[in-house]
Amino acid sequence: MLEDISDPHNTSAVLRSCDAFGVQRVHVVPGPHGFLAARAVTKGAHRWLDVLRHSRGDACVASLRREGFTVLYASMEGERRPAELAQIPKVAVVFGNEHRGPSQEARAACDGGFAIPMRGFVDSLNVSVAAAITLFAATTGGDLDEAERRTLTARYLMQSVRDAARIIADYAAGRTPGTERGSEP
Repeated sequence: MLEDISDPHNTSAVLRSCDAFGVQRVHVVPGPHGFLAARAVTKGAHRWLDVLRHSRGDACVASLRREGFTVLYASMEGERRPAELAQIPKVAVVFGNEHRGPSQEARAACDGGFAIPMRGFVDSLNVSVAAAITLFAATTGGDLDEAERRTLTARYLMQSVRDAARIIADYAAGRTPGTERGSEP
């Protein structure tokens, strides 16, 4: 879940990391400036993902918990570490605004927090870097089966090809895609 991320480049980098590590659903709570992503940074990742919008962070967390997820927010004070997340059967992670982190309402609705241990003198990471580290650790050992991979590929192509539905309908009707209706191939 991304709550009130203000920099479109950060949002885009997180989406790209979600795709890279096989995280299919991204829940978004737009901030005052909306939810923006830079397509040049996502490199098409946004076409592979299910991006679900919510009006409030606490409502999103409550929805995830009803689906059986353990929901943990990123915070320097978090009790758990990213490597522990892979052991939780259904886990959702919350990343908040670059300056304030997740809202107090979202934190209160969560099951707890996690922190990325740091050894240097800087006490925080960029939200997109923190998300990539967390997703790498949390998704160790999981992958899509062949049917899921084919379904996602078909969806990506449907979203990427102009008039994809018409081309498929033409093909299914025995017409050569791209020819005029009524003309013989």
